[in-house]
Formats: sequence, C-alpha cells, structure tokens
Amino acid sequence: MRLLINADDFGISESVNHAIDYCFNNNIIQRTTILVNMDSSDSAVALSKEHGYADKVGLHLNLIEGTPLTELIKNTIFCTNGVFNGQALRNQRNRFLLDKQVQNAVKCELRAQIEKYIGYGFTLYHIDSHEHTHTNPSIFKLLCPLIGEYGFLSVRLSRNIPEDEITGLKSMYKNVFNKKVRKLNKYDQGSQWHVAYFGSQSDVEKILGDPNYKIAKIEVETHPVFENDRLIDAISSLGIEEWISHIRV
Repeated sequence: MRLLINADDFGISESVNHAIDYCFNNNIIQRTTILVNMDSSDSAVALSKEHGYADKVGLHLNLIEGTPLTELIKNTIFCTNGVFNGQALRNQRNRFLLDKQVQNAVKCELRAQIEKYIGYGFTLYHIDSHEHTHTNPSIFKLLCPLIGEYGFLSVRLSRNIPEDEITGLKSMYKNVFNKKVRKLNKYDQGSQWHVAYFGSQSDVEKILGDPNYKIAKIEVETHPVFENDRLIDAISSLGIEEWISHIRV
C-alpha cells in the first residue's frame, strides 16, 4: 500500500496555512490543494514559494464558503448576502440538476478560480474540491469541459474505500464517476501522482492488511491544524503525526 497524503484547505486561514507549511517542512504530506477565494490564499501562495513546494499545490475548488470571485453567482442559491452559504448542494435536486442561469453563474465562478490558480504560477494542475463538490453530477458536468480547456492533469476520485462499505446506488454512481475521472486523468501508472483509491485516514485504517490493496496507490485526505501544539485533522481530530508513524511501522 502506497499513500499519497494530501492536505486540503490550504489558504482557508492563517492557522491552517501554518499547519500545512509545517507538514511540508517535516515531510508529513506529499501534496496540498488551495482555495483561491479566501483571505489567506495569498499568504498560502507565498509560503509555498518561499519554502519550495509550489509544484505540489493543486486547486481546491470552492463553492461552499468565503466570497466568490465573480458577481453572477452572488445572486444565486449558492450565496447569501454575497458570500457562499454552503447550502445549495444539500438539496438533492440541486446535486443533479441546476437551472440554466445558475449553471452559467457556477461555470463562470469555476473558470475564475481556475484562472486565479494558474495565475499564481502553480504547475501541478490537479483539481479537487471543498466538501467534494465536484463529485455532484450538476457540478461535474460544468467542470469537465474546463478540465480539458485548461489542461489539468488529474482530478480527485470519489471516495471508494473500504469497498465493502459502499453499496447500492451510491456504489453504482461512484463507479461511473470514477471511471470518467480516470479517463480524464493524465498521470500514468509510473507517476507519483497516479491514484487508484481515495479516502480518509479512518478509511485507510479499515483496509490495513487487506491484500487487495497491497500495491495500490491511495490518496488520503487530511485537514491539518494545530490544537494545543498537537497536529490533528480538523475533521476527525485524529493526530496526524501519530497516525503517520503508525502507518509507516
């Protein structure tokens, strides 16, 4: 089992930036993905360039929080009082179908975030998203043409481990989605960025020792932040450094 450990949410706050910078400086993670519409985005960029890991920064598309880069989307279901409200995709219908006006606004915002990422000078050309927004059919439909247009090399898979926990219609959709993503991804089997599976720290714990994953490359999402001088995952509260040491034993 080979792990590609990604730190999500670079740029979301100065405290998270500090934690992710620490992770790179101590060889804890291999990659991060940046939100480009947040107040701390510019300082994240500066840290990556100052400390030599700008080539390991992908784009963390964000339709969930902060201020949009474009105006049209501010007058849609994605925003309240001009900022993202994080509510639109909690409606099942919106996850599959958006009105034409909303589609246009979302595509404009996705394009603006992509162009800002490229404008920062990053070269990794990998895309994932805040709260896995891109895995929703209504968003992925809008994103796909932009991936090709801007020459992105990889897109994050939808969570697919442990496989025995993902069943029924959810399994069917994830299989279809991941098949499409694999066709888009340009990193081949020999690349350090080629990924077969994606999940969280907890997901990886459940498959340790399973021979089916022995030689697989697995992307692990983490959300580093310091809590009382301890590096933890902001979502699960798992200690990241302790977990890495345990995995490497």
